[in-house]
This record gives sequence, C-alpha cells and structure tokens, in this order.
Amino acid sequence: VKFLEDSNFFVGKESRSNFLSTFLSMYTLWSMQYPNIKEEKIDINLRTARDAILGKSIVTDILRDLDYMHIRMGPNQAQLQDCSDKIDLCLFKINDVDGMAAGSGRNIYFQILLMTPLDYLVNFINPYILDRNEVLKSNIGNAYKAFIEKKHLISEPFLFEANVWQPHGPYVLDEDCNKINYNLTKNIWSNEDDTIDKYLDETHCVNKQLIEFINYINKFDAEAIIIIHSDHGHAFHTDFQLPLDKWEKKSING
Repeated sequence: VKFLEDSNFFVGKESRSNFLSTFLSMYTLWSMQYPNIKEEKIDINLRTARDAILGKSIVTDILRDLDYMHIRMGPNQAQLQDCSDKIDLCLFKINDVDGMAAGSGRNIYFQILLMTPLDYLVNFINPYILDRNEVLKSNIGNAYKAFIEKKHLISEPFLFEANVWQPHGPYVLDEDCNKINYNLTKNIWSNEDDTIDKYLDETHCVNKQLIEFINYINKFDAEAIIIIHSDHGHAFHTDFQLPLDKWEKKSING
C-alpha cells in the first residue's frame, strides 16, 4: 500500500465489496450499474451479465468505438472469466498447454472419471494427476512475462484486463513466488493455521508481482491508467450461511 501511495495511486482504504459473488462484482464493474433488486433478490439477465463479463459490455463497447484494442488474461480457473471470442487478444492462457481451463469445475470428462473406481487408482499412483489443472491458475507474473513477449501484437490504445485469483486457494506459490507442491484434494483445508500461512505467503508474492508489473507499465507508458481492484477478502473464520447483520466485525473487515 505504501508503494502505491508513493507512486501517486489513490488508495481506497475504507472500501468494501458490494457482493459476496465475483460474478456480480464483475458484472457491475463492466455494466457501470447495479443490478435490480426484486423481492430482496438480485434480478439480472444472466445472458447479458455473462456477455458483459466475457467482454461485451457498455464499457468495452465505448472503448471499441474509440478504437481501443481489448486484451484479456483470465485466472484459468473459471470459464466465465477466462478468454472468450469477444476480445481481441488473449495474453496468456494455460489451456494453450492443457487444452482446458475449467478449474475447480473441470469438464464433463473429469466429472465422470471422478465418479469411477479409476479415480482411486489414479490417486494411489500419483495424487497430483487429477489436481493438475486446478493448481495451474495464472498469476500476475504470467501477465507480466506474456505482455513483454506479445507486445509486438498489441496496438495502441488498448484496454488490458487481468483477472487473477491471487491470493486464492489453491495456494501454489510461496512468498518468493516459487511453486509449492502438495496434495490439493487432501491438504488444502486440513489445517486452518497452515492454510492461513499459505494465504499470507501468496499475498506477499502478489505484492511483489504487482510492484514489478506496475514499475514496468510506468516505463512502458507513463500516462497509463492502472486500476487495481479486489473483491471479497478471505473466507477464514467466516460463516457464509449467517445473515449479514449477524456477521462478526472481523469477518467484514477480513
């Protein structure tokens, strides 16, 4: 935060998330409006909302009219937030290697496999095989490296959006951004203290990657507009089933 302030960023220290859903947060960001509330439930057109998140929105339409190129990098963990046919350039996607980026949902073939005895056999031989796609989430370091490698494909002006799940389980990087290996399925929530430590380590990594990328962007284009947006905070010590007026203060501030 001090780095951002020293670099003349506006830092909204008292900001709060409007929703407990990335889907809704992203939709309001790109549609520039809040969804309607009907009978205390959110009332939106799901197809319109999906299109907005995938690159067809009020904001992107305006920028396209101004001849902006639209570049994206998704988390490679959620198809709705990954690259789509509505953008001009996908900066980085792990499914160039894997052929998929279904993340924790995976695709139908994985789902069927997980319901068979073969799942037990594969996990006995190598417990990381079926987890491999889940730990291949993209990070800000991937965006930085890919931007340098593909900047010859980028025309100005452009909008570049990177949606990453850092810090977000599965935690796969230590505080120095080195990869860590462990059995995701069996260990990710087995010990809360250990999980919190991994969360904190990856937070340190995020900060280092952000600083490095921001410094590069400032050298690449001193007039660039950079927006860093977080959403809901961590889920530790939080019972999401409670009504909001029953939440503890530490959960809200988390």
